[in-house]
This record gives sequence, C-alpha cells and structure tokens, in this order.
Amino acid sequence: SWAASLDQARLLNGADVFAWNHDKRYLTELGDLPAVPTLLAEDRDGLADAVRHFGTAVVKPRVGAGGAGLLVVTDPDDPRLGRPVRSHVDYPEVDGPWVVQPLVESIRTHGEASVYVLDGRLGQRFDKLPGEGDVRVNEEFGGRVHAVETGDVGDLVMSAYDAMAERFGRPMDYLRVDLL
Repeated sequence: SWAASLDQARLLNGADVFAWNHDKRYLTELGDLPAVPTLLAEDRDGLADAVRHFGTAVVKPRVGAGGAGLLVVTDPDDPRLGRPVRSHVDYPEVDGPWVVQPLVESIRTHGEASVYVLDGRLGQRFDKLPGEGDVRVNEEFGGRVHAVETGDVGDLVMSAYDAMAERFGRPMDYLRVDLL
C-alpha cells in the first residue's frame, strides 16, 4: 500500500509489479516461461504434502529475501518445517505460507546466474555460487558472486522481459532473471 500511495512516475516498474513480485507465489504464474516447478503451502499439512511430492525439496517463505528461512528437506515430518526461523541477517520470524520446489542439484556445482535488463536492454550477468555445504548463493551465507559475460542466455532473458511487458501492459524499467 505504501508503494501504491506514491507518485507512480517515481517508481521503477510501478506498485502493481512490486505487489505481484514481492510474494513468491508469482513463481506459479509465469505462464510459458521455463521455471522450477513450484507448489504453494498454506499450512503444515500442505507443506508436508509438497515435500512428499518432490522428495528432496527446497522450502522457503513466500515473502522474504536473501535466503532467510530457506530449508532443504527430504522428510515431510522434518521437525524444522513450520517452525519459526530467525535469520542472522535480522529478518523477522517466518512461519508460512511457503513455496516448495524440488532441489535442483546443479545449484551446488554451478550455482545460479542473475541477468539484468535495464530499460529494455540486456545488461550485466552475475554468476553466484553457494557457500560450502549450502545451496544459498547469498554472500551472507558464504556465497560468492562474480560478473561474467552474458553468454548464450540473452534470448531467454529477453523472452522473460517480453512476457512481463505483456503481463503488465507496458515494458519493465528493470528486470532481474535468475537462472539455474
């Protein structure tokens, strides 16, 4: 509501994009774009069902950032599931709802790439590797980040840019596409 109260000309992308993107539910609404399968869980039973569905699963709060509250689990009865988690980066306690995804094993060896589009132009790519024994690529958890050439992902990134422009009826001022 704060973003919507501002003069929208002062915001990159606008409050409607922020409202859609701040909840990871958007991962289930990407249409034809390739994405890691994602299930939503509102309660402890739904969370256990989603973990059971994927086997080895990544569980994270639907609203959050920086890897806070992320768990990798194999057991739907894991006692850590559905319990408040406090991050060392001072995020508030997290207790659902969640998104649940299968663990993409390449995160451990290849990490992920973040590619930026600014004002309709392909920008910089950053490759991010997780810290030792972790899947989070965030520096707060030991991850490492380095800038690289965009490489062969430009077409995929620009198709995401086009899809967001179609979804919101206007081109995005700024877009970050994370790739595994």
